[in-house]
Amino acid sequence: FRGGLVITSEIQMSNAIESAEFRYFKLHLENKLNGELLSIYQQKPDIIKYFFSEFIRFLEQNYIAIVKYIKANFQVFRQNYSVIGKERLIDICVHLMMAQIIIQEFLKQNKIYTCLESKIFLNKFEKNLVEILKKQNTEIKNQTPAMRYLKTIWHLLESGQIYLAPNAETYYANKTQYIGYIKKDDLNPRNDVYM
Repeated sequence: FRGGLVITSEIQMSNAIESAEFRYFKLHLENKLNGELLSIYQQKPDIIKYFFSEFIRFLEQNYIAIVKYIKANFQVFRQNYSVIGKERLIDICVHLMMAQIIIQEFLKQNKIYTCLESKIFLNKFEKNLVEILKKQNTEIKNQTPAMRYLKTIWHLLESGQIYLAPNAETYYANKTQYIGYIKKDDLNPRNDVYM
């Protein structure tokens, strides 16, 4: 198996490729993260190290049961989450839910969560996860070609791959450096600007 995980607080990663937008979980954070809480783990890195070493030990000790659980339930989960829409987003949901169920079993076994606390957490997690992925599916599906084009231009501008002059005078003084210029609230690209 091969896979990758990218955690970023940057802009959307996809440019104009719809299929790429269905390959990741997009979480909008409306509030700042609790820096004080996170700094505990920076000050005491052994907490995370110990947690993950114990979790890995749990996975090793329960490997056969975990694999059996995944094999028995994966397709059922896929059917249950079909309301999300696109298959790739459904699979993201299934993977995250199964991972969270396994983590919850670890937490219960180590008496960090009671069965009731774990059930409450899983219900909230599932509700939020499905809601976020349904919203992501709708956002991607509702993008017009014009919006995709504008998002691509915006991405290229933000990444420094193309430049807009702040005004017409600057643009005409050095046309080779810019793809166009901004006039009030309007974008005025060169005639040959296309993707």
